[in-house]
Amino acid sequence: MSRLYAATLSCTASAALRIALVILGCFLSSPGFALPPRWAELPPPPLSGGAMVLDPVRNRMLLVGGSSPATVWSLPLTGPLVWTELATQGSPPALSANGIIYDPLRDRLVTWVRAPGCVACGPPRTWVLRFDVVPPAWEILPTVGTDPSNRGGFSAIYDEPRDRMIMFGGFIGSFGTKTNEVDALTFSPTPTWSQLSPAGNPPTGRAEQTAIYDPNGDRMIVFGGVADSPQGVVTLDESWSLSLSGTPTWTFLTPTGSLPSARTGHSAVRDPLGQRMIVFGGGNGFADTWALSLTAGNVATWSSLATGPPGRASHVAAYDPINQRMMLYGGGYGGGSRSDLWALSLAGTPAWSQLSTFVTPPPAVGWYGATIDSVRDRMYVFEGSGTSEQTWMRSLGTDDGWASVTVGNPNPVARLNPVAVNDPAGDQALLFGGLPAGVTTYLDDTWGFAYGSMSWSKLTKNNDPRPPARSYAFGGFDRQRRKLIIYGGEGAGTPPATFRVLDDTWSFDAATKAWTQLAAGSFGGRWGVTGIYDPLRDRLVTFGGADTLATYDDVHVLNLAGGTWSALATQGSPPPLLFADHPEAVYDPAGDRMLVTVQGSDSPDVWALSLGSSPTWTQLSPAGRRPLPRSIPLVPDLERHRILLYSGSGGNDTWALYLDDSYLVDVPRSIPVATAFRLDPVRPNPTRGRPLVSFRLTGNAPARLELLDIQGRLVWKHDVGSLGAGAHTVRLGPTRSPGLYFLRLTEGEHAESSKFVVVE
Repeated sequence: MSRLYAATLSCTASAALRIALVILGCFLSSPGFALPPRWAELPPPPLSGGAMVLDPVRNRMLLVGGSSPATVWSLPLTGPLVWTELATQGSPPALSANGIIYDPLRDRLVTWVRAPGCVACGPPRTWVLRFDVVPPAWEILPTVGTDPSNRGGFSAIYDEPRDRMIMFGGFIGSFGTKTNEVDALTFSPTPTWSQLSPAGNPPTGRAEQTAIYDPNGDRMIVFGGVADSPQGVVTLDESWSLSLSGTPTWTFLTPTGSLPSARTGHSAVRDPLGQRMIVFGGGNGFADTWALSLTAGNVATWSSLATGPPGRASHVAAYDPINQRMMLYGGGYGGGSRSDLWALSLAGTPAWSQLSTFVTPPPAVGWYGATIDSVRDRMYVFEGSGTSEQTWMRSLGTDDGWASVTVGNPNPVARLNPVAVNDPAGDQALLFGGLPAGVTTYLDDTWGFAYGSMSWSKLTKNNDPRPPARSYAFGGFDRQRRKLIIYGGEGAGTPPATFRVLDDTWSFDAATKAWTQLAAGSFGGRWGVTGIYDPLRDRLVTFGGADTLATYDDVHVLNLAGGTWSALATQGSPPPLLFADHPEAVYDPAGDRMLVTVQGSDSPDVWALSLGSSPTWTQLSPAGRRPLPRSIPLVPDLERHRILLYSGSGGNDTWALYLDDSYLVDVPRSIPVATAFRLDPVRPNPTRGRPLVSFRLTGNAPARLELLDIQGRLVWKHDVGSLGAGAHTVRLGPTRSPGLYFLRLTEGEHAESSKFVVVE
């Protein structure tokens, strides 16, 4: 067992491939660019509270808050509805019941965050989430003037003519006294807070009301909320107007028509086409929809619209100007929070419809096999603890969820802890062994899953030489020789109801479909060993494992050019393992390291073992809400520099561990595989500096990136054909001045273009 000390990964190497990968790793980890690893659940988790905000620059909805610290999810308004969690830098605040506005002139979100829990817990702050940097950054905004009182549950609007945020109401401290304070944050020239003193008879103090800006009347419209009274807290059905030009003035509105019932926890958006305020839900799980007409010169009128989604409160909503609809997410009442997305069309007769952003996920399974088809950008899961013999697929390019794959016959039976690896040159996954749920008969069959046809085939015949039947074996794939290498595991013991620990090493040639036992020695019989293929040094690297007496935290290597197993001395502290822990490992080519998660422990975490001249363990401690402990394989999604895991904890959740805010280049394959030609949007957009762009090449012709200004003049060019087939990311050359620019990618007869804006 190794117990040494940490060292820094060297950024020097000898071989050309090693230099390229290590330099890439050092670049990705350079200050100001890389982020610490972060867990994220896919798609957005159920939400109660927070806010939904339109980002008009990028034509997307942003789902903010609802958790501590705040997470940010993005949903495009054109193309497939794909949720993506935004990696952000800085320490995000806790946002649960706060008004948030988008500042279009500075491309940022702005909110006021009360001190947590009580008035004495520290000063509140003005926070912004900047989109003009990569990745978006949470920052405290320096302000002058008189800060608002320490409160939450307020409403906020953006007063565009005066370039300021208006904040109204809320509860002081932790759900305390309701206030009717009106505060303004003027953004230019210096962000300045001031408390307004409107004329007219003001509304009573209230919290958790909704508010919109009405440009026709140049006013803020407020509806509902809760207030204090001698009889206790009361729910309101009042509508108020605050004029914003000149001296702000409060006016109590007396709309005609049937009034909506008193409520809080509802949502509201402004419908610019119908010149009205749309209100949905709230209260005790209301499912009704209302419209308050705001046509200039006419008396405001309430009218009931279409019945909406299942009743809920504390959901979030925003107006989608591209598709002319109100979008609504999450909330709940009496049965936990929801994660469903709905739309109310407003172009004609209002009608609600549920929007599908992902396919229903597979049932909860554990101890399954999983691989990545990097050519078609898909993740596959092969049934483990279940009995349905099912194969599931998730598209990673759109991340639109899971779909069941109809594979026909033959297909392997469901099994626990098989070996599953990716054979990229063969365009297939390989599956070996395992243990069917509920039985004690171990399996020794070998299967191939063809990615192109999505079909199974048995690769060995009953009389072919093969390893003894087993489960919980280590499996690594030798890409140079197209061989699956397995070691150890558990097999049938004597009597058959028991198991024995194995210590043999076998090789399966994917080209000839033949097994061979290797004279590679042994480091003791073990099951549950994890590890990776190290392409730079042509070896397998393993970690951990257990026998009937102990759990081990040592590292061993097998040189594949005819070598034998040997111990690898490491520095630093390896992951601590208990007997019930099940480590899993993947190779990170950008950092030239093995990443290990210990998922069976009470506090799952991530460690990295550098693979250079001084192998060193480092605990990464990713940010974000962590998945529950589980025992499942990790799947590397190299194009997005993240690791995926699914289910295994009694639920059917999908998680991603983002290693930083950049993308990876995959390790070159011995046989190139053609990929689809693609140019992704420039990010960030708009930008102040040199933005990033990701693209995919087929590798069949010279390729070039060209940057042109609005006059069509060539500003910058860069030959990228030498990068070869696959996914790549580069930073664009400098632009001359603010304005609109066009980016063009050409490869042979292929060509795609994209546009972006440079701001000062």
